Amino acid sequence: MAASLVGKYEYDKNEKVADFYKGLHVPETMIERLVPKAGMKREITVDGNKITIVGSSPVTFVLDTEIEETNEHNYTFKSTAKLDGNVLIVDSKSVKDDVTLHRTYQTNEKGLMVVLTADQTDVVAKIYFKRV
Repeated sequence: MAASLVGKYEYDKNEKVADFYKGLHVPETMIERLVPKAGMKREITVDGNKITIVGSSPVTFVLDTEIEETNEHNYTFKSTAKLDGNVLIVDSKSVKDDVTLHRTYQTNEKGLMVVLTADQTDVVAKIYFKRV
């Protein structure tokens, strides 16, 4: 149920995000920019089958439809989002290389947890946000 995702969130903590990007052979200088920091915010809105996540670069997913997603670092993916109950699952394939990234967005009364996995590394990263 997409409505449970709706809300405003502020960064709380993370687990293994730097290790996750190291496992993908991301340069150290880029990792510093990718690791979440205090004050980072997310807002999720839902409009029918469209889910918008606003952060450093906003993206609108249309459920079960491939979109082109370019992040704030000018890295482009072909991404498809789907719902599994109240969990948003986004599968992304880089247009530049063979990186396949998987993100899940799960909420509860306290906040949002984003889980990052990729086919190219065994490291699982988690980013926690408090509901504000």
